[in-house]
Amino acid sequence: MTPQADLIERLCEVLPAFRSEWSGVTEDNPFPSKSLHSVYMVFFPFAASAELSEREVEAIASIFNVEVAKGGKAENAVSTCVLEHLGKGEFSRRVWRYLGPSARAQARA
Repeated sequence: MTPQADLIERLCEVLPAFRSEWSGVTEDNPFPSKSLHSVYMVFFPFAASAELSEREVEAIASIFNVEVAKGGKAENAVSTCVLEHLGKGEFSRRVWRYLGPSARAQARA
């Protein structure tokens, strides 16, 4: 499984509706991006606008924490496409509570 496919699967385990969101964005694209960044660029606004349970928020933050801990491209993608854009919205406030120190440091970068 590619890193992108693995990330999509993990996100869909938490939010199954993301699969159709992702498919809707990529199905007509003859040259879809294979980057992790492209996944987060679709996922972040999707998750931020969804009504999430506390369990879902915690699971999403856990994925972000794991990706930061991996370093390299995984850390760069979640940091530049999600963590650096956490603001004052409800989603950001809720996710922040579950972010570890390394992920929080990236959010402040």
